[in-house]
Amino acid sequence: MRKEAKKKILILVEGQNTEPELLQKLFTFYPELDVKYEVVSYCTHIYALYQSLFADDRASEMDLLQVLKEREKDDKQKIILDQKYTDILLFFDFDAHDSQFTEEKIKKMLAYFCESSDMGQLYINYPMVESFYHLKDIPDIEFQDKIIEVQALRDGKYKEIVHKESFRRFHKKYPASRKLYSCIIRHHIEKALHICASKPLLVNQEKLDANMILDVQLDAMKNGYINVLCTCVWFIYEYNEVLRNQVMQR
Repeated sequence: MRKEAKKKILILVEGQNTEPELLQKLFTFYPELDVKYEVVSYCTHIYALYQSLFADDRASEMDLLQVLKEREKDDKQKIILDQKYTDILLFFDFDAHDSQFTEEKIKKMLAYFCESSDMGQLYINYPMVESFYHLKDIPDIEFQDKIIEVQALRDGKYKEIVHKESFRRFHKKYPASRKLYSCIIRHHIEKALHICASKPLLVNQEKLDANMILDVQLDAMKNGYINVLCTCVWFIYEYNEVLRNQVMQR
């Protein structure tokens, strides 16, 4: 029997530090993610990417890699973008407080980037990737109801809040490990299920409905808050049944 070719994944992230560092830990702690991958930092928010893709209706003619190569000036990064990939993942912050934010734009991006092996799969972090670390303890029984006020985001206070409240204050008690990261991922999966308790969040047993989460968050915004939730780690849950069961096991 012919051995299945190893996946080669391009991961487009918003920032230069937090997301790449998180990804490095995830791929280290979960060797079952037996893939080749490259990480490219976009270095600006999702609404700038929207403008690059959908200005003058170019999205019907250009794919993501073409758009990225157009703006890339670093030769090493261009080499990465010239390669062929089986899958593309995009990790971006919600940034609903940004002046370019509209419901139409974020919904269009999520609808366009809905399949990793085609245009790409978008994972939105609410309100940003630092939400992954926004736990006071392990386990954190209060996390399911943790929110952040939109005004605090407009005031640029979220990272400061995470720094003050995060379990990272207990880093000596909780050294980085597979067990710890599985617990954190489980917190975020269970949080997603919790805030969508009255809705069918599971598309099937393998995939979570990102559109459902977005609708819940847009409704929450009307009341002045956002549910703290990191969805970029969903790709661990969605990778395969074995890893999914291991992550969700208490």
